[in-house]
This record gives sequence, structure tokens and C-alpha cells, in this order.
Amino acid sequence: MAVFRSVLEFSLLFFVIVIYQIKTILVGENILEEGYMEIYAKLFADKSVITVDKNKFIGVEGETFQNLVNNSIDKGSKSISIDLSKVNYISSSGVELLMHAYRSCSKNNVKFNVEGANKLVKDVLSSLKLSKIFNIS
Repeated sequence: MAVFRSVLEFSLLFFVIVIYQIKTILVGENILEEGYMEIYAKLFADKSVITVDKNKFIGVEGETFQNLVNNSIDKGSKSISIDLSKVNYISSSGVELLMHAYRSCSKNNVKFNVEGANKLVKDVLSSLKLSKIFNIS
């Protein structure tokens, strides 16, 4: 007895599961995860962590990134952390995305920080004196 009647039925189910995972997913009672595979946010009761899960942060992900920042603010986050632990290279456009996120947070009295940055990324951000504007760890 086959669980799936056809390859088409299995493919359709797989497609629906993938789309569901890409959209907003309720992970737990107080945690909301949303975004796309390379950039996603986990929203806790009053804190959001936006993870850039890719090697290069070059700015092409700008709309998704800014939407996650704005959604986190709209949902009541008091603090937003940007997790750059997987990023090995950040371009000037990536830096601009961080600055835009920082400005959005500042306008809404939300704390902003960058965490998990490797030495190269920290050096780039520090050379631009961004460590004087927001916390980089």
C-alpha cells in the first residue's frame, strides 16, 4: 500500500511544506520565526534576533532585511540583535543596511546591536567608527 498515490501528490506536498517553512512559522508560545532561508528573525517576548545565514552580506538582501527589522519593531521588540556569525565579508551596501536598521531602531527607542561578527567584519565596522554608535560583539 503506497502512502502517496503518485509522484505528483508527493511533489505537491513537498512544495507546500517548503513554502510553509519559508513563510512565517510559529515555533513556540513566545517565539516567532519569520523570513527566508538566508535571513530570518526569531522574535521573543521583547527581543528579536535577526540572523544573516550567509557568507557575504552585500546588500542584495536589503528588502527582506529591512522588512524583518520593521516587523520586529512593529511586534513590540525592545531590542534587536543582528547575528553576523556566518558572515565572512560585508560590503558597503551591507554596512548601509545595518545603518538603516540602526536608524529605524533609534527612531522607535529600540536597542540595536551586532553580535557574532568575526574579526574581519568587526574590523570593517570598527574602521567606520560604528562601534561608537552601536555595540558590536
